[in-house]
Amino acid sequence: NMPVASVQDVLTTKAGFTTDADGNIHVRGGRTGEISYMVDGMYVEDPLYGGFNSMMNKDAVEEMVVLSGTFSAEYGDAMSSIVNIVTKEGGESYHGKIEYTSPMLNRSPYRQENHFPGVQDSEYVEKSVINRLKIRLNGMVNVSLNGPFPFIPALTFFASGRVRNEDSYLPHGYSLERDGFGKLTYRATSLFKISLSGQITENESQGYNHAWKYLSENQSHSVKNTNRFGLTLAHTISNSMFYTAQVSRVVNNIKVQVGNKQ
Repeated sequence: NMPVASVQDVLTTKAGFTTDADGNIHVRGGRTGEISYMVDGMYVEDPLYGGFNSMMNKDAVEEMVVLSGTFSAEYGDAMSSIVNIVTKEGGESYHGKIEYTSPMLNRSPYRQENHFPGVQDSEYVEKSVINRLKIRLNGMVNVSLNGPFPFIPALTFFASGRVRNEDSYLPHGYSLERDGFGKLTYRATSLFKISLSGQITENESQGYNHAWKYLSENQSHSVKNTNRFGLTLAHTISNSMFYTAQVSRVVNNIKVQVGNKQ
């Protein structure tokens, strides 16, 4: 119910969490790479750069558990904080949601020729992320649907998608984000549950660089792809005993290049 657009926006509202000029999150004076991120209790950290190098549709988040300070023995690879994102599961009835938001209602005065008084741009060519899209949609769209799986009792599903197409305030900068998440939950009994989840994200971005203002086609852009799959088995044996078994696989790919050049 919070007026936020991402998981990171939620974290910045917590005590001890701050952001630097680049938007990186720091906790209790620690660096960004000293925070461990988990989804449904499974680590999703980038093994090379650290941190949460992915996106999560806010509609797919059931709750967030944040631990800062002293951790119990079950956690590791963290000095500042543990962030566990618990994803939603399908319910007994069908529910859906569609949301559209956009900060691009007005054209930025800096994304046009001769925007500085007295300075003539002889070679400036405006480029927009919208020109690269088959469906020219500015802003962000969130879609989610959940409920019982057809024809299979005790099986529920949750599916969500997120698309973001935005130009930056400065010339040539842009951001393209794609996120898809799905989760199947099978409740064999009230004491035994199996969940299978998967998420695929794609993020392409290019920031403004004054040195490449007139040669934007030669400026590099970054592409980040993440595939995540997880299997969870939860079994309650008695009022005082239970166990959880989990298997996960996370693949991160980061590529920085100019155009389509390898």
